[in-house]
Amino acid sequence: MRLHTKLGPVLASVFLVTACARAQPVVPPPRPLPAPERDFAPFADHHAHLFSLAVATHRIRPPLPPVALPDDLARLLRQRELLPGGREAFRNRLSLAGIYADDAVVIHRDFDNWVQGPIVASLQASLHETLGFGGSTPHLSPVAFERGASVGFVAGYISRGEPGVERHIGEFHLSLSRGRDGNWRIAAESLHLTAPARPEAAPAEALIAELDAAGVQKALVPSSAYWWGSSILPPVDDEYVRVREENDWVAAEVARFPARLVGFCSFNPLKSYALDEIARCAKIPGFRGIKLHIADANVDLKNPAHVEQLQRVFQSANQHRLAIAAHIANQDLDFGREHAAIYLDKILPTAPDVAIQIMHLAGHGPAHGGEALAAFAEAIEAGDPRLRNVYFDVASNVMAFMPPELLEPIARRLRQIGTERILFGTDRPAGGPNFTARTAWQQFRRLPLTEDEFRAIADNVAPYMR
Repeated sequence: MRLHTKLGPVLASVFLVTACARAQPVVPPPRPLPAPERDFAPFADHHAHLFSLAVATHRIRPPLPPVALPDDLARLLRQRELLPGGREAFRNRLSLAGIYADDAVVIHRDFDNWVQGPIVASLQASLHETLGFGGSTPHLSPVAFERGASVGFVAGYISRGEPGVERHIGEFHLSLSRGRDGNWRIAAESLHLTAPARPEAAPAEALIAELDAAGVQKALVPSSAYWWGSSILPPVDDEYVRVREENDWVAAEVARFPARLVGFCSFNPLKSYALDEIARCAKIPGFRGIKLHIADANVDLKNPAHVEQLQRVFQSANQHRLAIAAHIANQDLDFGREHAAIYLDKILPTAPDVAIQIMHLAGHGPAHGGEALAAFAEAIEAGDPRLRNVYFDVASNVMAFMPPELLEPIARRLRQIGTERILFGTDRPAGGPNFTARTAWQQFRRLPLTEDEFRAIADNVAPYMR
């Protein structure tokens, strides 16, 4: 999020690129243009999260505590703070250029690019859209630092208000170098202009409103209960109790809109309570499946014990006639064909009677699962019966920031898999408060697919959503 600074005309002409608007015609066209046809919408969002305040608070960690800097670094940080602040900052810009190294680089927020040089860096800092011209002058609250013989860094929050009760409005990172005079200077500066996330519940009403705004009829809601047993978050007491409570909370939210929402319970599949939770969830109205996050659980697909446990989980889901939605990519940096072969040979065959939804096109999103997805696509082309009940969702695989060269390979894989297996999904609210079914569908429409292919995907409804 950016807060735009109002600069005077002279300043704007020197430091900003101004786009001049074309004059509008004064004569109306001879006849009105036809109204564009309203875009069609997908029938269902197959990947939309709800979560309670309790699990959100566990997932979103509190701000890091401040640290005390050595005197020389603290002095540099205080000098940097003199640059924001309207007219006074502009007067300071040249006198404080010396706090930057001769080859310093800083992010220019207006042009999303690096600029170089101490005077340019100081000027950019004094004009910075977040740190000046509005409200009280912010200060930099360090939370981490390193000081070596010649290089170091300071990282922390951009804050307003008195220490202890301040409000964080962004983050900063300063890379430092020591000059020949022994003084520290800023070698690289990056400021992130978004306030840290605060834990908030994501209840059903918000999702229903987003679906209505997009013209989407139904949504699959995978529980986030697995966060309580996450391998990347601190352990908690009474873990299984908390997992059950979150699954029950999601079930209750789904039950409030039974014609619109379908729930999947979740858990860490490697935990000793995994099979018990499958059996329990199978008895809860509104739950039609389970959601697994292989990376979050840190499943090692090359570990026979982990594979055997996944087989037991898939078998149990199959026995209870619960569909499976799985984020199958794990934490291996080389996740690819070898891992896909393990799923094809050892895991997918253990659940032959239920639908399986492979999330994020077998990857983590954006883009797709690379060679792992290629292996699945080739198996589908070859008529592999192990994939007869397998679908692929596109949640967060196509995003607005992705360049066109990344879109064509995705479209090619979707055609290879077959559009009848492709399920629209958002992964909301993981993409941020503005990433809704409407915006996700608009971004998905950037793919080089035909209108018939888009309509086919929009009309797809997984068996467990009917």
